[in-house]
Amino acid sequence: MIPKEQYTRANGMISLAESASNIAAPLAAAFLLTLIGIQGILYIVTFLFAIGALLMVFIPQPPTTSEGLKSRGSLLKESMYGFKYIIRKPSLLGLQLIFFASNLVATFGYTVLSPMILARTNNNTVTLGSVRSAAGLGRTPGVFF
Repeated sequence: MIPKEQYTRANGMISLAESASNIAAPLAAAFLLTLIGIQGILYIVTFLFAIGALLMVFIPQPPTTSEGLKSRGSLLKESMYGFKYIIRKPSLLGLQLIFFASNLVATFGYTVLSPMILARTNNNTVTLGSVRSAAGLGRTPGVFF
């Protein structure tokens, strides 16, 4: 990739970059940890991971249809068009109502899940973590939670 006479220079630049990152990374981590805490750092890392994944994937634009052209306008106009479209399609409306009802009911159950498990296991946090992990593994995205 580089000419043989530039090997020493490239190696020096790599060493400088590694040294700089070894010095700057702990300082930046300590500063961010005191400034925004571990939860804030995890939010940033998660956000960057999600944006990076989106940047790597090509998302094709679907062809414009007559329905799509009718709905163009302000956010309010597009929202109203979407609600009217759902109401005009009984099967789609029924599906949306089922999702709404199941998510509403499941949210109440999910809210009391941790206190219930802790109460039943004499405050055993390992059991709570295991149950929450199993629930996370078995959860279907977009349904019930």
